[in-house]
Amino acid sequence: MSFRATRAAWDVPEITGPELFVLLALADWLSDAGCTHLAMESTGVYWRPLYKLLEGLFTLLVLNAQQIKAD
Repeated sequence: MSFRATRAAWDVPEITGPELFVLLALADWLSDAGCTHLAMESTGVYWRPLYKLLEGLFTLLVLNAQQIKAD
């Protein structure tokens, strides 16, 4: 599945300009590779724009690294 055709219709106000196209290329690459689940570390608020962009395209997991860190 490719998301190239729908890029213009995406409403992601927190990500604009070149950063948006890089993240959309990442979404295409992950999808083309057969990725269905993504996990990201919940560092501050930095994960939120990426989550909003990828929501609905992949199964997303936001993890607290401190809680899953091996001792």
